[in-house]
Amino acid sequence: MRIDPRFLGWGVFFVIAGGIPLAVQAGVIDGGALADAWRFWPLLLVAAGLGILLRATPAHFVGGLLAAATFGLIVGGILGAGSRLDLGGVACGPGSGGGRAFAPQTGALGNGSAVSLELDCGQLDLATNAGSSWTVDGSSYDGTAPTVDATPDRLAVRSRSFKNTFPGLGDRHETWRVTVPSSARDYSVTLNAGSARLGLGGTSLATLSATVNAGSLTADLTSSPLSSLSVTVNAGSAKLDLPDAAIAGSMTVNAGGISFCVPPSVGLQITANDNLTGGNNYGDRGLTKTGNTWTSANWSTATNRITLNASANAGAFTLNPQEGCK
Repeated sequence: MRIDPRFLGWGVFFVIAGGIPLAVQAGVIDGGALADAWRFWPLLLVAAGLGILLRATPAHFVGGLLAAATFGLIVGGILGAGSRLDLGGVACGPGSGGGRAFAPQTGALGNGSAVSLELDCGQLDLATNAGSSWTVDGSSYDGTAPTVDATPDRLAVRSRSFKNTFPGLGDRHETWRVTVPSSARDYSVTLNAGSARLGLGGTSLATLSATVNAGSLTADLTSSPLSSLSVTVNAGSAKLDLPDAAIAGSMTVNAGGISFCVPPSVGLQITANDNLTGGNNYGDRGLTKTGNTWTSANWSTATNRITLNASANAGAFTLNPQEGCK
């Protein structure tokens, strides 16, 4: 057998990138240990240096192989780690764990109101109450509160703008504790580096749009009348605990993972738009595939049905993970 050196690097990349997720599925490697695989990126600099040093020697290919192996390790680690991936600390600084408390803000919202949250670097905890009041409190590095715009039917909270600040340089970490009426129906959440936990179980939630960039999101949506769902994850993770409801939605993951839990009584149909770098466990969870559509066995008899369009690029979807979605 003769190996074409032009494709040797690609071969090494695909073998490692594909072998790691298979090893996780087989239980040989713990997926949790792969969440920090991206930290091996300095090896790319080492590979570049070797390429320069050895360019005129018979071992000139060593740098390229190391680069291919490193890329394979990073991509394979992302696919294997799935929903455990969290790059928030890298993107916005480590956070002091304390900061200075900012002055709480409060007001009232009517039934069926909308909530919009946009956090750049930090931690968000969203909870609900049975009344009509909303509250935003927490801390930031200098004690300055986020920007809050409120009307009787809409609450919008967003981070301050930091000009000329590069991700990972300095500490812009904020901690938000947001409480809104359980009667609010429409939610939009954007998380740019950090983590968020949405406690929306048992509320009047009808629509949720969430975007996670270099962060992690956990959302309890159980026992809600959710009908529309849109989730996009870029270099991060999300865990979604879905309700027993009729839902139409879409999920997209680019470098990272989305885990989602679906009640066994719900019919589930997923149209998968994956490429070679995307993965899922739908078959392991009993879904059958026709073309690019996966369908649960109870689809035709279920009272409530969930239809999803799911797209993965260097990412993975995990249906009903063993550890749950809490």
